[in-house]
Amino acid sequence: MRSKIKKIVIVTDVKWRKSLSAIRALGKEGNYIIALGNSMFDMGLWSVYVKERIIMPNLNKRTEYEKKLLQLLKSCCTKNGAKPILLPMEDETIKLIINNVNILENCKCLLPSSISFSMANNKRLTMIHADKIGIKIPYTKEFNTVNSLIAFLKNATHNEWVVKPEESKGSFGLQYITGNINIHKIEKDWAQYGKLIVQERIPQEGDSVCVGLICTERHEIRSVFAYKRLRSFPVQGGPSTCRISIADSELVLKSCRLMSSLSWVGVAMVEWKKDIRDNSYKLMEINPRFWGGLELAVRCGVNFPQQYVDILYGNLEQLGKHDYPIGIISRWMVPGDVLWFLAQKKKTVTDYIDFFRHILRDSDEWSKDDIPGSIAAIICQFIQFLNPINWKYLNR
Repeated sequence: MRSKIKKIVIVTDVKWRKSLSAIRALGKEGNYIIALGNSMFDMGLWSVYVKERIIMPNLNKRTEYEKKLLQLLKSCCTKNGAKPILLPMEDETIKLIINNVNILENCKCLLPSSISFSMANNKRLTMIHADKIGIKIPYTKEFNTVNSLIAFLKNATHNEWVVKPEESKGSFGLQYITGNINIHKIEKDWAQYGKLIVQERIPQEGDSVCVGLICTERHEIRSVFAYKRLRSFPVQGGPSTCRISIADSELVLKSCRLMSSLSWVGVAMVEWKKDIRDNSYKLMEINPRFWGGLELAVRCGVNFPQQYVDILYGNLEQLGKHDYPIGIISRWMVPGDVLWFLAQKKKTVTDYIDFFRHILRDSDEWSKDDIPGSIAAIICQFIQFLNPINWKYLNR
């Protein structure tokens, strides 16, 4: 069957909502989707658009993972006569692919260089680079030892800080300091996630705006999409549970300038936070991959996964479209927005009505064209979160 399919697209890490969004966006365009998961409880495996489901070793078994992936790529090349397209969805998967010549020779990928990826994936290096090119950043400080970090926090006169890993880990290892210092957690996070940095905390009242974009192999930015976070969980600073499409030419230009300065290739999302103290937006981080709010961009007609494929095949005439509808909402419903709602202490009847209004229409998980995937998005997440080990993923 593969021999009749022109475009085989392999989507990795299908545990996540963004992977399900990518599968649907690509499947609706007629691509032949192969989904790679680590468990049959990975939601993306159950989408109607998936033609082949493959259970992969965990990435911590690197050699086994590389061997199985390489076998799959070579099999696709042999049976189809063309290299498959590989769509890595997570940081660790991207790092594995970027540094593996054998994998790169047997597939098509739209990925940045190892140097560019390292710059974007490391929050400390991102801040240093952004500051050099004149982009506003929060005050940021690095440390060589965990003891020096703790000493700094104890002696700091400023009361609110954010402690986070240098290497991008979603919201893993993130800690807000508002007076009391959880020394045990800082020491544990340093041991688990590597070096931590400290940043001043931007007041929570300011808007959080994200700009997604995609670049060609020649570092040309082909499409952009901006949205504002409306709700997050955890509420003090976690991934967005509700977001709305917006237009913001200033932040789009700044995001494009930042990524162009990194000679970027592929997709990325740049996050900004408005500092109400001086009414300016400051750079928070770069997500050097597909991001959690991908579904909103796709629903607004900015199909980044298909553009990824089109760029690799040289189909550029349909790209470069920067206009999209403003005011479209999407929600990470289960368990994200549900947990956000439960965390609200005072709820009126109006609050309940507003929360449940358009619950299916706005849900990231729901698609009337993919009922099995929609059901799996709820059931699989519920099953996974019965295990306390997976509770940390609420911060993703």
